[in-house]
Amino acid sequence: MRSPLPLRRRAVLWLLLPALPLLAIVAQFSSPAITFPGSWTWTIGHSVLLVLVSLTAWGGGSAFPWGMVGAIAAMLFFHTSLGFALGSVVHPVFGIPLALASSYIWLGFTGTVSTFELRHLAGLVLETCCSYDRQPDARSVLAATMFSLLAGLGLLFLAAAALRIVAARTWLATLVGGALVVAGVWSGFAAARGLGPSAAEPRDSADLVCAGGRVRVCLFPEQVDSAVFQSIQTMVHNVRHEGVSVADSVVASSAVVYDEDTIRLGYMPGMTEEQIAQSLASDLPEPVCSGDRVDVAIARDTFRSTAVAWIAITMLGGDRERLDSGDLDTEVGSSLDALLVLPRAAQAAWVNEAISAVRDCAVSPPEGPR
Repeated sequence: MRSPLPLRRRAVLWLLLPALPLLAIVAQFSSPAITFPGSWTWTIGHSVLLVLVSLTAWGGGSAFPWGMVGAIAAMLFFHTSLGFALGSVVHPVFGIPLALASSYIWLGFTGTVSTFELRHLAGLVLETCCSYDRQPDARSVLAATMFSLLAGLGLLFLAAAALRIVAARTWLATLVGGALVVAGVWSGFAAARGLGPSAAEPRDSADLVCAGGRVRVCLFPEQVDSAVFQSIQTMVHNVRHEGVSVADSVVASSAVVYDEDTIRLGYMPGMTEEQIAQSLASDLPEPVCSGDRVDVAIARDTFRSTAVAWIAITMLGGDRERLDSGDLDTEVGSSLDALLVLPRAAQAAWVNEAISAVRDCAVSPPEGPR
């Protein structure tokens, strides 16, 4: 029996089949309490899907991420409406590839322009969110949702006018459709005004769970493990016990700003002790001193890497075999070998000098250990 709906009007219904499982997958894996590395794809258009969003790791509280899922659903609706509108004025043979190309062009164009508000309207920027210490920026989610819903609804009105579904009110449908598209762009720009290239914002520090003692360690709830707390405290204590000036406070953080009073830890559940030690030891600033001669700059950088390797080994109880030496270049490896044969007090003194040199460009790097 022939369907009572013409091909162009049935086309939008085809999108329900791939769209509903996609939303189910997003709902399952985008819970803020779950760390799920990777990336997700979304594909939507008229009669075909173009979707490029993300299943990347992201932070936030343990509440279900209705806002993010809603934004993705709204984007699905917008691209479906875009395809339906194009299919209403172009024969389906040409409308399908045109709809797919239009969605790709919209996402690709907004992803390259320096006007960040456009990126938030398109929603592709949501793939930059989130990590264990960053959560979705409500304004970015709102911008994508408002634009997609209003513009998508406007496109449906324009499609209705093109198909003369409301023949007596075609002009009204055209006027309402155009107004809704304009309103979607305006409201999306208003919500995203001033936002940068990312859809993430710092997670509330009140979410941190801290353990005191010789070393204060603060992790987010989904990272908390009593064994990990104790391991981190022991590692930092080992270095401080040698007389090396490292902070006695550790915080799970991906912040780029260095703080002498806090060790930033990039921690994901399941990391080995060696990986944790390397993350802790690496929290030294990258030396960028504009006044350095080339040889001084090289020495400053080499000795930073040497100090990082020594700190990691010390955190692991002095067992060099547990350090992944494959990441060390020849100069750093030679410097580390020379450092480890010195008396313990001399090793700590040299590492303190190297740390001072990377923290302050006015301090010259020490001579190589010997």
